Amino acid sequence: MNTEDIIEKYKREGYFDNKRRELFEKFTSNNENSEKLSKLLEKVIKIKISKDPDIIFKNNGKISAIIQTELVKRHISKKNSDNNNNNNKIINSMKENINKSEESDLLELFDEINSILDEYANSVEIVNTDELKELK
Repeated sequence: MNTEDIIEKYKREGYFDNKRRELFEKFTSNNENSEKLSKLLEKVIKIKISKDPDIIFKNNGKISAIIQTELVKRHISKKNSDNNNNNNKIINSMKENINKSEESDLLELFDEINSILDEYANSVEIVNTDELKELK
């Protein structure tokens, strides 16, 4: 069984969803993490609304997906720029249609959110080796 087979089986048997749910519950049970994240996300949403007031009439799932995508792109670009000190094309795509002040604020907020999530991810066991043994 190769790595891809293990990953596929891990997902198919529900371990991935269970682990995601468990990690989310642990993260949100820490009031400090939850409050910090909520405040940062509120700021992100305010910037998004000031940029595009019509966004409040759009599908909430779509708005969440847009913010999540930008957050992930920023996380990846930050890691890439930390590794090789080059500006990433992803940053440039995020900067479109955002004024300089909002752009700076938004990127700082994304960095703070990613920092909180990274710190948490590094503090927990993501995959239990016993779960992997069960897959074989």
